[in-house]
Amino acid sequence: MASFFLIFIRFGRAIKSAWKESEFKGLVFIVVVILFAGTIVYHSVEGWNYLDSLFFSVTTLTTVGYGGEDLIPHSPISKIFTMVYIFVGLGVMFAFINTVAKHAQKEPSVMSGLAKDGKEILRKVNILNSDEETKN
Repeated sequence: MASFFLIFIRFGRAIKSAWKESEFKGLVFIVVVILFAGTIVYHSVEGWNYLDSLFFSVTTLTTVGYGGEDLIPHSPISKIFTMVYIFVGLGVMFAFINTVAKHAQKEPSVMSGLAKDGKEILRKVNILNSDEETKN
């Protein structure tokens, strides 16, 4: 369970590191615009609610594609939109994921970072304990 949380810590550090680059901020903006566009189109054309439309957009662009019977484009225009949406969106999503992965590799290991932090905390605690013993 701890390793699960460590992955999120490392992911957060990678995002924080990548956020310093204007290229990454541009990718985030484009991802948000593409997801927003998909949400609006599916809501308008298919009549799905906004949450279902966003859900379908995210699962389509991340290639998860649950394939449930509930969310399948039925109109020809939304089927054509989906085909174009996948080709455009996948490139942007892969660029986004690639940028995050590069920054995750640059970041020092979470375990070594936690170990260093842990050693620093122990050192401070030992200093505090030593100070308390000299006072007594």
